Amino acid sequence: MITKYPAHCRVTMDQIHIEYKAPDFILALKQFLASPSSRCSIIHPTKSDCFDIFHSLNIMVSPSTITGHDEGMQRAQATPMIPVRGCKPKCPGHFDTAFVLEDGHQHTDALVPDMAYMPGVHVARIHIIFKLPDHLGDQPHPLVYVEWFTALHHKDPVSGLYIVNCSMCHHQLNVSIITADCIVWLCHLQAQCGKHINGNWSSENVLDVASHFYINSYIDLDMFITF
Repeated sequence: MITKYPAHCRVTMDQIHIEYKAPDFILALKQFLASPSSRCSIIHPTKSDCFDIFHSLNIMVSPSTITGHDEGMQRAQATPMIPVRGCKPKCPGHFDTAFVLEDGHQHTDALVPDMAYMPGVHVARIHIIFKLPDHLGDQPHPLVYVEWFTALHHKDPVSGLYIVNCSMCHHQLNVSIITADCIVWLCHLQAQCGKHINGNWSSENVLDVASHFYINSYIDLDMFITF
């Protein structure tokens, strides 16, 4: 579920590449439009195309069989950095991470914490939430450009937390475009460090510069009990 109106209209490819940190956006969009699941006629996007972009997405979550809470919503954000404007300080960009179902896998009625054992679930970082311009077709759900992390196969032997790192494809970040209904649940990644924490890390850049991450299962009770 998205807001009625986009945060920004007619955003250019250059803005998408730089402000939303999505240099492979046009390639990922071409691959999505060519896939059988896109339901769109194959008209290739070009660098002159513009897109309506949203900065948040509400994710419907099922009632919890663990804590007993009712059906609810989580809000995923994908907002670019806002530079200094007059007396207002710079506002850093914010791109959430989430558990995502790969194409071909279906939601179940169970709450998301079973996702560690659910086939097709991966962690991804949300960079852009958008709608297609009319000439590229129509989708029943908003589209989302994501960067993938590796599968949930490895746990830290001390903490018991899952460890993931950025997924690579041909020495490039593994990215794709998915439909918003594939996003299951938000997650929090914590950079893995040794005895010393890198002094160059900050809340603004740690997801860009660190190599390995813990999936923080202490972020909410459902995840803590399951993970």
